Amino acid sequence: MKKHSNDFGNDSVPGLVLRTSIPFMFAQFVNVLYSIVDRIYIGNIPQIGDVSLAGAGICAPVITLLSSFATLIGIGGSVLFSMRLGAKDQEKAKNLLGTSFSMLLVFSAALTILFLLLKAPLLQWFGASKTTFPYANTYMTIYTLGTFFALLSMGMNYFITAQTHCLAVEGIRPLPQPEGSGAKRPSVVLRVVSEGETLWDIAKACGATVPDIMSANQLEQESAPAGMLLLIPKQR
Repeated sequence: MKKHSNDFGNDSVPGLVLRTSIPFMFAQFVNVLYSIVDRIYIGNIPQIGDVSLAGAGICAPVITLLSSFATLIGIGGSVLFSMRLGAKDQEKAKNLLGTSFSMLLVFSAALTILFLLLKAPLLQWFGASKTTFPYANTYMTIYTLGTFFALLSMGMNYFITAQTHCLAVEGIRPLPQPEGSGAKRPSVVLRVVSEGETLWDIAKACGATVPDIMSANQLEQESAPAGMLLLIPKQR
């Protein structure tokens, strides 16, 4: 079975949007649906539905605070993960993914214990009254016990879109073109040189030529040190 990777330097924009945004949107929809379904059921409870719904509403800022830790790890880890993938450093990318996953597990356990101990003062701080507190306390307890699933789904969701090879950037140091030559305007791709990677390897992967890469980066030799950020000109 042929695997398809998302190449932001060569693939069509509509295709990239569909392949990267739809999984991300679906994951976010599932996360939002979690709260919507809760409120639908709670609001329809006979006799106490309105008070119970008010209690669930008080939990919203506390839940947001809890979810922010998943965003912290998800965004920070996915950015570094994407950079390592772009540099063709698969080993470090795997390590970052594993580290982020492990941190989410640790944070889930720590936050579950911490929020179970502090939920009463937190709810009172956010305005829970004697009437709404019992319902808010019950809802918060159930949600906190599911912190493991909430943090993992949110935190790992950011890694869905962190999969690419090159990033196309228009208008950065284009190669000079003779006037009236009718040559196509080049786009420029940013590429980090991986350990043991040659200019020929980069040129082949990004659809460029070695002389063009040397000219765009003012290189005198057909080599570049690992970690160097290269400008890869590509004719459009």
